[in-house]
Amino acid sequence: IYGFENWVNESLTLNAGFRYDVYQLRVYAYQPKEIPDSTLTYQNLTLASGFIYAFSENFSISGNVGTAWRPPSINELFSNGVHHGTAQFEQGNRNLISERSYSTDITFRFNNDKWNGEISFYNNYMKNYIYLLPDQTGILTLRGYFPLFEYKQNNAVLRGFDGSVSYQVTDNWNSLIRFSLIRGTNTDTNEPLFQMPADRISLVQR
Repeated sequence: IYGFENWVNESLTLNAGFRYDVYQLRVYAYQPKEIPDSTLTYQNLTLASGFIYAFSENFSISGNVGTAWRPPSINELFSNGVHHGTAQFEQGNRNLISERSYSTDITFRFNNDKWNGEISFYNNYMKNYIYLLPDQTGILTLRGYFPLFEYKQNNAVLRGFDGSVSYQVTDNWNSLIRFSLIRGTNTDTNEPLFQMPADRISLVQR
């Protein structure tokens, strides 16, 4: 169930919306892994609102605030074996509950005949953030010794920025720079989150 409203005038756009989801997961018993027969039901509300304001034909600002959620996936709950794509032993966590995010972002955009650029700043507080954490001991199986990764859940903050700048050098040549940076912090332990993407910058000529 969802609803969305959009209001527009000459220089300002406002929007807001909501969505209510019910998600049901049917689990069939699998005795070798001690998985019981059960039905898991998750339900929650998503809310979002935002704006776009054009100062001129060349410059605008936009922003959004919202809250969303995500139920744990089947592998996060019940994994118990070697992941063949990564050669690591993954252990699920049947006590996981739904993630809830509270996010804000703001974006500045500029363009003219030659230049085109934008930069976005964001902050996302994640309640019950689900992630894979390596165990220092590893695990020994009949196939050999593998690094052990376990699904964990903590409160966390993800913040950063990304953007791009392009310049039309000639009619047939455009130079583009893209960049991004993200930092994640486990707020329960005040430690950096594992497996955050590296800082990136790239130059594209086309």
